Amino acid sequence: MENYHTHTRRCCHADGEDRDYVLKAIDEGLTVLGFSDHTPWPFENPGKKRGRMYPQELGDYVSSVRSLRDEFAGKIDIRLGLEVEPYVEYYGWLKEHVEKFSIEYLILGSHYLTTEEEMFLGKRCSASDMIVSFENTRKAVETGLFKYICHPDLVFNNYPVFDENCISASRDLLALAQEHRIPVEYNTSGFIKQERGLVKGLGYPTEGFWDMAQDYDVDVYIGLDAHSPYFISRERYQKASEYLKSKGLHVINP
Repeated sequence: MENYHTHTRRCCHADGEDRDYVLKAIDEGLTVLGFSDHTPWPFENPGKKRGRMYPQELGDYVSSVRSLRDEFAGKIDIRLGLEVEPYVEYYGWLKEHVEKFSIEYLILGSHYLTTEEEMFLGKRCSASDMIVSFENTRKAVETGLFKYICHPDLVFNNYPVFDENCISASRDLLALAQEHRIPVEYNTSGFIKQERGLVKGLGYPTEGFWDMAQDYDVDVYIGLDAHSPYFISRERYQKASEYLKSKGLHVINP
């Protein structure tokens, strides 16, 4: 079992120390744990509520992950990554820091439509918002920087029904993934949100999206999207793997 989607307390909406995630991953039988906390951006306003580390925290993040990789060598393979918004206008800055800190991989996670970040897509997303979100994702994917697309069905989380708008949005994204040979993520953290009563719509993973995925030549990563050690679960992982295989989908990290 391999998970490449793990956060840290630096993003201000995750709990636990970095080492706690590693210990839980070992306990649950993972062979690979990839840290991919939300990347900082140079435009971040220190006075604004944030959902990511500040640029000056990136060095500490990298040092911590590397130290854990050395400490637990032979027990689990630790990887160093970042989860990145589709803010392509800042990708020059991003590339410089990826090279400077020898970041091993990037995953693409779209949560907002603009850098103003006034609306979380998992909370409210209209049909027109889905179109904008897709265009942002398309531009980011075309850069070729990413290992996979995170929670591609997040936009449906609080949308009421899987209607023609959802079908169109799913078709566009799956066709994009197929064209660019970039995998999509089956994100199990959505189940925890449902368990906690935080979903008022379709939720994610969204059944309709994954039904449609069967008709496209796309690969899938299972992502635990761990915001606390609790999210790292062999049971949830195995259920996800069984579900995806039952649909005939190719899982890269089964």
